[in-house]
Amino acid sequence: MKPCAFLLSLVSIALVGCATSTTSILRHYLEATDTGDRAALGRELAAMPPDDLLDAIRAMEFDANLEAGILERTLKYSDGFTRPYWVRIPENYDSSCSYPLIVELHGGTVVPADWGRAEIEKGWPEALETANVHDVILVGPCSDVEHTTKDAWWWRLGGCRIVTETLRDVKSFLNVDDDCVFVAGMSGGGCGCYMLAYRAADDFAAFLPYSADMLVPNTYGLPVWFENLKGANIRHIHGADDTHYKKERVVAIVEAANRAGASIDLKVYEGAGHERKFMIEHEYPRFLKDTVGVVRRNLLPESIDYVTDTPSSGRRAWLSIDELDADAPDDAGLGVSAPMETLNVVPDKPKLGLVPVMAKKNEPPVSPAKVYVVSFGGVAYRHGMREGDVIVSFNDVPVASGEELWAALDKLEWGQTVKFVIARGEERFSFEQKLEQGKLFQRDDSHLQARVVGRWHPGLVDIRTRNVKVLSVWVAPQMLDERGMLEICANGVSRYRAAPEPDTEMILSEFASTGDRKRPFVSRIVINLD
Repeated sequence: MKPCAFLLSLVSIALVGCATSTTSILRHYLEATDTGDRAALGRELAAMPPDDLLDAIRAMEFDANLEAGILERTLKYSDGFTRPYWVRIPENYDSSCSYPLIVELHGGTVVPADWGRAEIEKGWPEALETANVHDVILVGPCSDVEHTTKDAWWWRLGGCRIVTETLRDVKSFLNVDDDCVFVAGMSGGGCGCYMLAYRAADDFAAFLPYSADMLVPNTYGLPVWFENLKGANIRHIHGADDTHYKKERVVAIVEAANRAGASIDLKVYEGAGHERKFMIEHEYPRFLKDTVGVVRRNLLPESIDYVTDTPSSGRRAWLSIDELDADAPDDAGLGVSAPMETLNVVPDKPKLGLVPVMAKKNEPPVSPAKVYVVSFGGVAYRHGMREGDVIVSFNDVPVASGEELWAALDKLEWGQTVKFVIARGEERFSFEQKLEQGKLFQRDDSHLQARVVGRWHPGLVDIRTRNVKVLSVWVAPQMLDERGMLEICANGVSRYRAAPEPDTEMILSEFASTGDRKRPFVSRIVINLD
């Protein structure tokens, strides 16, 4: 061997050894249960050169001895509850290769804990065979609301966290292609797909809601903004005869969202109802062939238009809203949110925005009739009804149980007048309301919301804001000019101009919180707009 070749081989061996050593430390850091040990390992990793840490993250190794089939795991989530979830590991799984992954969200609200397993066994295995696509990981998380909290419903922020925390755990032991992660769901699970698209889209390449309503989060107190769907790859499948979510209203909402900048691909199956048969026969195989492994996530879109009411869901890709303030200096031409038409679609039956507590399966009716959920902005909410209230009578008839009230509510028709007597502790109050046909949805903008509109090209980020006090630009090398420089302008004023340095602590924090090995960001620039 020539001397120069010999020296090059030694350098190569040294580099491999360095990456292996760093990867080992990284693995110990992720698996550490003692907070002191984890902190010490974190400091050691944060002291490394950024490129070494990035190489170690991308070179992570995984257990090569996992058996194919369905694996049950339990995880303690950030809300303090421990829940099961299920993973289907493909045949011939090779830990040295990365795999696309589909999360399937179950429908319903208060459901048995094993529904997560049932979801990845209903149709997906047959679809994999039909499409002749086998190298896909399936994940079935469970909200387990029966034993935890209704904030875990998929269309609430707690439900979003269950999905993202489940993904992080899966990525800790399986080799997942982070750019090929997809989420699907029927009914409540489909509503959860939309909630993730509205508020936590960065983990996903595409969304497959079916037999779902994209405005359900709003009715449960969480505003939604169609502009947040810009750039999201969404295919919505619906049955023309769905009695749960009527076709006419779903079509109208999707059309309004697309006029506001979304690009939802809606397919309506004639003769189908609130079911998944058409998914198993047609849409699962089509999704596997045309989307999974083909469509890839984009965390560096050239433009972002994003609205939030809380910093906890204030980030979209490379731009985040870190602090809201109604008195913050704004771009005078930017609205709080893009103008949205009121949707003039009337549901077939009136909804009061009220759900009573009802018995679990095979248990006796729940007495008295206690309020479980009051939908934000609904009839019940506007008249002062709140969760925990007891319904004493409905339309002058005493109510014995939640089931009895629910049956009566299901029989309501437009034009009726409803009367309630409600108990809250020792206090009693009542109201009545005529159910006149009105608008399906009108967004409530009464509480503080912030909006950012940003674009980038190499060397320049230009941002317009409304009600934003502090924001962050998450910088990837592709965003710099040929000299490594970046200028950030907000509302027409230059706020930053420098060559950002890679930040090892930020890189480690991003990876530890997401398990994502392909996030392109290497530094964070915080901009205070005061």
